[in-house]
Amino acid sequence: MDKKMIKEMYHPFWKSSIMYNETVVMIKKGDNAPSGRLIFSASEIISVKNYTLQYEYSPEEYSYQNGILSLTKNSTIPFLTEDQMNGENLPDGFGLTYQKGLDDNSKVTFTTGTGIIKHQIAVTYKHNDKWNTPITKYLGDKLPNTMKKLIEKRPMKWILYGDSIMAGCGSSHNLLIEPHLPDIGPGFVSQIEDKYQSKIELINMSQGGTMSNWGKGESIVRVNGYNPDLVIIAFGMNDGSAGVRPIDYKANIEGIIKSAKEKNPNIEFILVSTILANPITKQNHRQKEYLAMNIELTKEYKGIINIDMSSFTEELYKRKRGIDFLANHINHPSDFLVRCYVMNLVSALVK
Repeated sequence: MDKKMIKEMYHPFWKSSIMYNETVVMIKKGDNAPSGRLIFSASEIISVKNYTLQYEYSPEEYSYQNGILSLTKNSTIPFLTEDQMNGENLPDGFGLTYQKGLDDNSKVTFTTGTGIIKHQIAVTYKHNDKWNTPITKYLGDKLPNTMKKLIEKRPMKWILYGDSIMAGCGSSHNLLIEPHLPDIGPGFVSQIEDKYQSKIELINMSQGGTMSNWGKGESIVRVNGYNPDLVIIAFGMNDGSAGVRPIDYKANIEGIIKSAKEKNPNIEFILVSTILANPITKQNHRQKEYLAMNIELTKEYKGIINIDMSSFTEELYKRKRGIDFLANHINHPSDFLVRCYVMNLVSALVK
């Protein structure tokens, strides 16, 4: 991926009249043509590509009207049926299976591989709409030690500490396919290094399946042992699914912070309020409740900011289906949502 494309992909979409490579899955309902909804109403479709971005479909294979992209009769663009979305009559050759949905009588298509993202297409288009949900603004004044070192182009050590989302599950890099978009942490660091010319050593201590209590218990080794300048803490997805009380989540995150500050009073933190799990799944439970806990911590300690991916994805789910931007249809971001993480993180440190 060339430098120009990377710059376009990571530029905050709410600051542009061009949406680059927004992903969407075409869904066929009954006898209707397969279709999918874009975030904004397009004034012009620039391109429609497959997920790898290596192949561009002919404009004869799709049509667009009133926010809906539809496939033409002889289109080769992949699609799923409504039944397949619900775990029935799944296509062969994609490794798709299903999980139980919100109750024992419902199903949700699921995969740990590439079966879902192979059905996601990437749409680039012009629009005149606005993203109305609160966006991440510059918060560098809350991280004075970090910003001073960045501005002075000094080398830094950052720890990325979270669950499978921060471990990279769902990204094309992790799944070993084109376009090999970097995971959230490396993508973020690449943009900050490019902006400030400060060399950042990123150590990813995230682990799939973990919750905030694991983070607290392992922090002496996984955080303090490296004596970082900045720690990015991103738990909450699995806590929410397990029904962990917000007060307990907060105590665990605070434990990580206090322990690290005892060793290094100058250490700073970026908290990331987790994305929400797909609303049609049983994993979607208490994730949104942890946002208030993170905000409380930013007020109680100096040198801490919060990136609100909870409200961000709540708005996405109002505009699109989870299958449009989740790699497993449950709780792992595919490349478009990985890019949205990077957009929000970079916005906090770059004016």
